[in-house]
Amino acid sequence: MADVLARTACSLKTRWRVVLLGVLVGVLTACTSTPPPLPPLPEAPAQLHQVVVETQQQLLENPEDARLHQRVAQAYLMLGEFENADRQAREALRLAPLNPDLIELQGTIAMALGKNSRALKFFQSALRIKPDHPSLHRKTGQVHERLNELPQAVSALEEALQYDRNDRVALYLLAQIQLRQRLYEDALETVQLLLVQEPGDAAARQLRIRIYLEQGNLYYAKTLIEQGLQEVPESVDLQLNLLRVHYLQEDWDTVLSLASTLEARQPLPSEGQVIRALTYVQQREYETARQRLEPLVQEAPLDAELLLAMGLLELGEGNLREATVWLERAVQVNPKYALAHYLRASVHLRQGGFLQGNLALQRALELDPHNPKYQQLHLQALLLDGQLLQVERMLKSWRKSEPLNPDLMFLEAQHLLLKRQYGDAETLVRQALAIQDSEPLNLLLVQALYLQGKYASALEDSEALFLRQPWRWEIVHLHARILARVGRVEPAKTLGERFIFRQDSQGQAHLLLGDLHREQDDQARAIKHYQTGLERYPEHTALLDALSSAHAEAGQWTELRDLLEIRVRRDAIQDSALALRLLERLILAYRNLGENERAREIWVRYQELSTGRSGQQPLLLPDPFILPSWTRSRLGTELSG
Repeated sequence: MADVLARTACSLKTRWRVVLLGVLVGVLTACTSTPPPLPPLPEAPAQLHQVVVETQQQLLENPEDARLHQRVAQAYLMLGEFENADRQAREALRLAPLNPDLIELQGTIAMALGKNSRALKFFQSALRIKPDHPSLHRKTGQVHERLNELPQAVSALEEALQYDRNDRVALYLLAQIQLRQRLYEDALETVQLLLVQEPGDAAARQLRIRIYLEQGNLYYAKTLIEQGLQEVPESVDLQLNLLRVHYLQEDWDTVLSLASTLEARQPLPSEGQVIRALTYVQQREYETARQRLEPLVQEAPLDAELLLAMGLLELGEGNLREATVWLERAVQVNPKYALAHYLRASVHLRQGGFLQGNLALQRALELDPHNPKYQQLHLQALLLDGQLLQVERMLKSWRKSEPLNPDLMFLEAQHLLLKRQYGDAETLVRQALAIQDSEPLNLLLVQALYLQGKYASALEDSEALFLRQPWRWEIVHLHARILARVGRVEPAKTLGERFIFRQDSQGQAHLLLGDLHREQDDQARAIKHYQTGLERYPEHTALLDALSSAHAEAGQWTELRDLLEIRVRRDAIQDSALALRLLERLILAYRNLGENERAREIWVRYQELSTGRSGQQPLLLPDPFILPSWTRSRLGTELSG
């Protein structure tokens, strides 16, 4: 009997255990089961609005369902209603704060709102929860690229491609960043991966053409364009790229002919009209270029490329002030337009505005830190500012990686000119020309020859430059100086008179004419030219120096005192060597006018300034010192982007 009872009790215990286990399994299953997936969102706006209405009705019955809030947020995001999407995503994230998909959605909406730093924080938070999610790495790279943090962007995109090597969005963005970094071969390899996956990808093929354009490999670019036009003869993008190739090849007639042919078929896009107008600028048909550009600017006053083109037109005509106005408007419309900042910097530097020029140049370098032309202008600005030691360090670092880079050799030659090592500068320029023939290098060679007194050789080279570009002031100025040195003063005067009212001469034409008249002992005309130039350009210290010297030579002591008294008393002279010369002349004027007490005051100041120099030699810029100007190839490449 006892055995029977024991067996019964054991059987009952077993049954209760089975029942309890079944209950626990049921509870756990109920707790861990996922609800059925929601249907995918449609793409049509009308259907998306319907989804929003229906889902919001469901939320009235179940307001704590994070999935429904997420669905509404995604629909709003697709509709472009980013504020509504942000509000709905916040509610979803409140209900499920550790859901990486919701955190990613919140970051994606922040990107759409332009809040890139906030988006980056969301993506980084999601990655800590789900580190193997490719889209999170890709979007992190996109945000870093928007923030101009290119190394971090590359790292994130490469991480995304570790998980998904076929992520076309990541590959395309990586190629674009490599292009911005001037890593042309790497960019071509990345584009090739895109084309292997999808050979007919038009965007990838266009990007490959753009890489060749930036690289300066016009033959390959043109070959690819022509192959593409055989397949898709109506492609506007390919036709525009063909225009760019001919522009970069300086084939002006072909550019104009091709533009007319395209316009006969269909309205020419804005980019094509800009290229055509700039072609007229290159041909010095400024009025035709203006007639083409002004109606376009009236139709699209916020088109940064059109505003930039107007600036280039004014630069071509030598109107620096008007050019500055257009370039300022361009950067107001598009603050991230690096080329506009660069051109602003070059104009300010030519006008002697080192503070404004350096600020604009720093902005250009922030936006495009790997652009060699921007780096070159930065070093030239430092040279003009007299920061020779800093320039030497930067050139030394550059020389280690690219000892035969023509741009580097150009800067080193300019550095040698400033140190008055003219023979070494000539040797270096000739070496650079053996590697790459260019107009800036030839101009620098002429300057080195001129400063060594090799006027016959300098004249031969300057005439060749002058015949090619008789409208460019840097060439005209140097050519006129050389003509004067070989006794051809009257032709030199004629050249100076052509530019006396042009802004791009910045008072140098007045200085040139004054100097030429002084060499002919015509002090009255020389003084007149100096005075006129100084009235137009009151901060032109070379004109001040020349005018004061001319007054002293002519014994015009009252005029000399009146000229220098205000200048010297307001401490307007930055060059200490020039300041000492002006103080000497002012002392001489006071003594000749019998104002001995004032002469003693200025003498004390002269002694203080002379002692403060501590025996340092002044930085004297060779005359005429050549400032850089934008290059045609760089402009065309920038516009191709």
